[in-house]
Amino acid sequence: MFASERQKLIEAYILEHGSATVQELGERFQVSGVTIRKDLDELEKGDSIQRMHGGAVSKYKSSQGDHFQTLTDRRRDEKQAIGEKALSLIENGDTILLDASTTAHVFASLLAEASFSGLTVITTSVYIAHTLLARGIRVIMVGGELNQNVGAAEGPIALEQIGKLSADKGFIGVNGIDPHFGFSVDSLEEAAIKRSICASSRRAYVLADYTKFNRRYIAKIFGTEEGKVRGLITDRQHENIDYGFLKNKIKLVFAD
Repeated sequence: MFASERQKLIEAYILEHGSATVQELGERFQVSGVTIRKDLDELEKGDSIQRMHGGAVSKYKSSQGDHFQTLTDRRRDEKQAIGEKALSLIENGDTILLDASTTAHVFASLLAEASFSGLTVITTSVYIAHTLLARGIRVIMVGGELNQNVGAAEGPIALEQIGKLSADKGFIGVNGIDPHFGFSVDSLEEAAIKRSICASSRRAYVLADYTKFNRRYIAKIFGTEEGKVRGLITDRQHENIDYGFLKNKIKLVFAD
């Protein structure tokens, strides 16, 4: 594994767990403590990791409490590649359901710049709605209790509205993809919204970069074997990720 790729994975691990020791990282990535310390020194030059004695900590809180733009900017290149691949699935006249995930927001920004005609976008996200309205795209905004952290409608009102709608294609983001637990997020309300979006879409897709693999969070959306989504779009194939558990369950699409 190249140092740059390992450092990305180390950064993702620390951001997910809040902190990590040199010993913990060395065992996980099977490299020496000296190598891990060099990696952490390099990562500290960025804005997400802070070196501490014996390891490092994340400069951010858990994803549920982060500012939306901060989350959107993380893994921007990967999200951009995923969004561009998702764009290839869209046709003129489509009705599209989007959740409030940051990857869906990047995808919506690309959608706003594209030249499709007759699109209708249904979304729970005030940020996505604003982005698309500015480009003259028809938007149906799902109502409900607003989650201020991510600018998204949640709760029973939102679920009822989504359940009465139908879309050609739906797109959701996730926090974790685990071979045994399936797709998950860190909020029960958010998981319910994502399940509803997939149920109301003729074809549903998960948008997730490589850092989401081999992670599980408290709220299960659905298992990989349940047939709730048509495909999973991710950035590119990474040698340290075993994608075999998705075989014959979900179509896996690499952006690169």
